[in-house]
Amino acid sequence: MAGTRNDSTHLAYLLTLAMNLLGWLRNDPDTDTRTGRDHIDTVRTLTTRYTGDQSAYRQIVSNTQMALAYLGRHAARCGFDHVRGDFITLRVLCADYLTSLTHEQRVQLATMCGFDHAHLTEENTKPGRAPALVMWLNPVYGPTNEDLATVQAAANRRYAERYADLADADETDARLAIIRSLA
Repeated sequence: MAGTRNDSTHLAYLLTLAMNLLGWLRNDPDTDTRTGRDHIDTVRTLTTRYTGDQSAYRQIVSNTQMALAYLGRHAARCGFDHVRGDFITLRVLCADYLTSLTHEQRVQLATMCGFDHAHLTEENTKPGRAPALVMWLNPVYGPTNEDLATVQAAANRRYAERYADLADADETDARLAIIRSLA
């Protein structure tokens, strides 16, 4: 099976989730496999049932992260190659769900998740490609994924270009806050 673009980044994220979410649970390969599959099936059910409806996003994220944690435990024993297929399945399920949402729904979700200037992100989407927020909101990508930072940086650049006066004011406010904290 072909590799994903960032195998090592994905593996690090899966291992982190496994440690943080499952570290206290007994490590049983058979049970882990069944439970991981159950979470994948739940993600499949939720993404199908809630197509076009952002209300299930948190549930989808939760189940996706649990499935990824179980994949991480399996990958710790066998390597990323053994879980790549399930990882890609989760990525596609989440991407399809996020693509089914409107631009406004994705902007709302991204803003709730801490993305700055989300309304400026999808303006230049090339035909046939998924909007950038679909990737940014996809829970299979860990917070240290460089592509997520690239999407945020592009939104920040657009903000600075279009709203230069506001960007300058934001920067001045940030500097004043630092000065006040040092005083």
